[in-house]
Amino acid sequence: MGILEAFAAGEPELSLVDISRRTGLALSTTHRLTAQLCEWGALDRSPDRRYHLGKRLCDIISAPDAQCHKPYLPVQNPRMSENIRPRLPAVPPMAPLGVPNHNK
Repeated sequence: MGILEAFAAGEPELSLVDISRRTGLALSTTHRLTAQLCEWGALDRSPDRRYHLGKRLCDIISAPDAQCHKPYLPVQNPRMSENIRPRLPAVPPMAPLGVPNHNK
């Protein structure tokens, strides 16, 4: 979730180094996780090698009938800008970050 939150600082596109610095993750870990997020559709990578929120994630966020399980309360993050918070789905505070591996 930290990688997605990195985009909440008001910049729609970030380099891999920017994401690594904002999350505190090693560059190799950031590369691996952004690749998985791109594969799933949560992030997209532009030709100039910068990342932005992906179409699949934006479609989920903007779906008119999108609902979250009632026990889940939105994570209150003061760093998240006001223009992005209303578009993010509610997430449990201890939500694991993972991308399904359908190759198993």
